[in-house]
Amino acid sequence: MKKLLMLVCAVTLWSLAVYGQVRAFNSIFPHLDTITKAAIFSPHGFVQACTPSSLPILSQSLLDTAIATPILSHNFKLMAEVVAVIQEQTDFTHLYNALGNISGLNGRVYQKPAQSGKYFYLFDEISRITATSLLPLPDPAPASEIPLQDTFYLRLKDPIFGYSYYRVVMVRNAESLVYTLTNYKPLFYYFVPVMREGDFRAQVYLELIDEGILAYSIAGVAVPDFFVSLMDIAPAIENRMEALIQWIVEGL
Repeated sequence: MKKLLMLVCAVTLWSLAVYGQVRAFNSIFPHLDTITKAAIFSPHGFVQACTPSSLPILSQSLLDTAIATPILSHNFKLMAEVVAVIQEQTDFTHLYNALGNISGLNGRVYQKPAQSGKYFYLFDEISRITATSLLPLPDPAPASEIPLQDTFYLRLKDPIFGYSYYRVVMVRNAESLVYTLTNYKPLFYYFVPVMREGDFRAQVYLELIDEGILAYSIAGVAVPDFFVSLMDIAPAIENRMEALIQWIVEGL
């Protein structure tokens, strides 16, 4: 019995050593060029369009490629990778609570580089709702422990597309938080349907590293060919990244 207890303790300590170890950025991305790395550590991160057969950021990392599977399995025409390092020291509980501060996104603005001096709302309106009701819900109270899985629903208002609705599923692993966003209602453009349910998906992977918080995301959208020529997904994300990162930092 004593030997069995010693074995259990040894396995437990080994597990903590393996899964509790915080990595450095360079150990995850050992071969990035200096320009890309500088962009990743900038206030807006690095955003790049990609295709199902070419993931320029993920392919240069030691991250699990399964992160991208929920997106790649849909063969989206428009896709983008995002990677950023938020240089703030925190723990997963504070990070989880910061990301639960949905009301903090209301009223936030961003700038487009080509339109210096002009500000745009990140969202006209954003609120937490339920799967069966559109009534806005308050942000949850700060959690003292992170659940293994959490599901919630968001309603966003955009000046062009009107309201859109998203299901968000969070999964906690030993070394990361992973959020999956999926639209669960069709999206319309002036009463013309442009996205069916499930035609937008985003996967967000968050890991605590020596330098702060590593955020890697891959997003894809399926729209009619006519809208493909009108949409440039990478700049649209990049323009908003600085405001989103600042929102996270303020909540930590």
